[in-house]
Amino acid sequence: MATSFPFRFSAIVCLSTALLSGCCANDVCECNDADADTVRFRFRYSADTTVAVNTFRPADLDTITIERSPLPYDPKVKPETVVLYRTPAQANDTLVTLVLNNNAPFAQKPNTKLNSYRYVVSYRKNPPVKGTPTTVLVIDRVELSGTLDGDGCCTCYTNTRKAIYTNGNPVVRELQPGDVVEITKP
Repeated sequence: MATSFPFRFSAIVCLSTALLSGCCANDVCECNDADADTVRFRFRYSADTTVAVNTFRPADLDTITIERSPLPYDPKVKPETVVLYRTPAQANDTLVTLVLNNNAPFAQKPNTKLNSYRYVVSYRKNPPVKGTPTTVLVIDRVELSGTLDGDGCCTCYTNTRKAIYTNGNPVVRELQPGDVVEITKP
């Protein structure tokens, strides 16, 4: 007895669906790859005005500006800018951090990552009065390497190397998972 084409086709579709649902459809991929390339910075901060000169005061960190320029850097190209404001609820925080990631604080553009840009981090000396920002950190380049690891059902990205070049320094700073780069007041 010969089977008709529609029956064979539907049998193949049902069999394929059953096989896939047994392997991957019920698995939840829990990849933490959204933060894999994250670089964290901490401002050396103190509410005590008698502390060393290279420590930020509360008023220094009310307004932080971050500029992002595509690499290779061209000073004629206008950078994208994000301004971060400390809220009154954050006024007493003694740990002031800045997170740079593929999608924060700037939106990610297709096919570009953190390592496609140069960053300049500044603060305003007398917020909220408008003034000239004081540059505290220039991230000339970020180097990223990673791998895609999968088991047939889930594929996750793992960062294998993260390094930054700052303030025109030719020496690379290798970052390990959990490292936080400290920013001191100029």
